[in-house]
Amino acid sequence: MLGWSLPALRKVWNQRKDSCAPWWAENSKEAYNTGLDGLARGLDAWSKSRKGERAGRTVGFPRFKSARAPRSVRFTTGVIRCEADRRHISLPRLGAVRTHESTRKLARRIEAGTARILSATVRQDSAGRWHCSLHTIVAGKGRPAHAGRSTHPVVGVDVGVKADALLVVASPDGVEVDRIGAPKSLTAAQGRLRALQRRAARQHGHYDPGTKTKQAPSKRWRKTQARIGRTHAHAAAVRRDVLHKATIALAQQHDVVVVETLNAAGMRAKGGAYKRASTGRWLMPRWLRCGACWATKRGGMAAG
Repeated sequence: MLGWSLPALRKVWNQRKDSCAPWWAENSKEAYNTGLDGLARGLDAWSKSRKGERAGRTVGFPRFKSARAPRSVRFTTGVIRCEADRRHISLPRLGAVRTHESTRKLARRIEAGTARILSATVRQDSAGRWHCSLHTIVAGKGRPAHAGRSTHPVVGVDVGVKADALLVVASPDGVEVDRIGAPKSLTAAQGRLRALQRRAARQHGHYDPGTKTKQAPSKRWRKTQARIGRTHAHAAAVRRDVLHKATIALAQQHDVVVVETLNAAGMRAKGGAYKRASTGRWLMPRWLRCGACWATKRGGMAAG
């Protein structure tokens, strides 16, 4: 019987790859291992969901990824290191790749023996740019001496919907402690996106509505699509930056932080202010837990 675990799937792949995919040697083995890992996780979630052992909505049987899905691969073996010039990282099969951001902070920790790289994930965003995330294990450190301390050690965090606020922080007795404004990046980009999408509709795209057939798109249409992707990527980057700074500040200033759980899919379906409230905010609890680990604080989740 064929097992559904990652080692079992990898064993079957190694047995059959020469016959079913003779071109497999042209790519890194991590490309196939990433797909097998996703399949193993999907099968495990589907199996537990059928048995009632998994919380949340029902999970369906794994499906093939869409061609529009972001491309990514995770490297878990081989040489993964920061080069001495602090401007390159080495990845298996790819060699040294120049980075836009300096790697000196991570390199200093690795040289001091307080950090170790476990894996690297390479992902392409909607703008066509490639990002590399290094999964590292880092020695913890205490709370920075310069970090301000709030007079409210225990607070609750609510996601603002109608008040044009990203987060509303309040004490247990209902006193509002802080209000973090929502970024207007996506709203400001809507006008630009509408203009670009109207331009793309007038250009020679990959689909001819008259004959209802596919066709080779023009270079100008491809250029417009790239600009649309860059606009979306910029808005997403601004959202992530604001959320990261907000969660780190919460973890450093308060001892106990309680966050409401969000039904992001349901909020997006409602549209309007609920859709804006769910934009990227479902990542907040995870980032807050990460910030709490750095600041050695406790965090909690409240149903809401």
